[in-house]
Amino acid sequence: MSRAHAEEPEQQTGPEVELRLPAHVDQLFLVRAMVTAIATQNDFDLDTIADLRLAVDEAATRLVRSARPDSTLLCRFRVHGREFGFSGSTSSGADETVAGLDHGFGWHVLRTLTDEVAAHQAPDPDRESHMILTIDFTRRAEGTTG
Repeated sequence: MSRAHAEEPEQQTGPEVELRLPAHVDQLFLVRAMVTAIATQNDFDLDTIADLRLAVDEAATRLVRSARPDSTLLCRFRVHGREFGFSGSTSSGADETVAGLDHGFGWHVLRTLTDEVAAHQAPDPDRESHMILTIDFTRRAEGTTG
């Protein structure tokens, strides 16, 4: 895992839970379980929890599909008040770009289920031929204003 994965978020908004796991499709159930546990513990309603599970699953799946075979998927979850934040990142080849992440039906699903979503990439400082791909989103619970 590169240093890019260990950097602190630019703006820390609340306690953060970090999950690191192999970037394999068969590990995604752990990401879904984590988002469910965090949202339930923070008293999000059932509809919001279902939306968060779908959004996190879509983001993590997109990242896993773009990941290099030996990569780690890093997921960060944070709750601040009634806002849930997610950031997922993984290492990919230099030929993989954000354009592969932020298009298509799955991206439309993410935009529909979240209040803010973005995908970005940065060079991996530890591996010249690799890129770090990241998807971030926030979702406010029903009844909140932003």
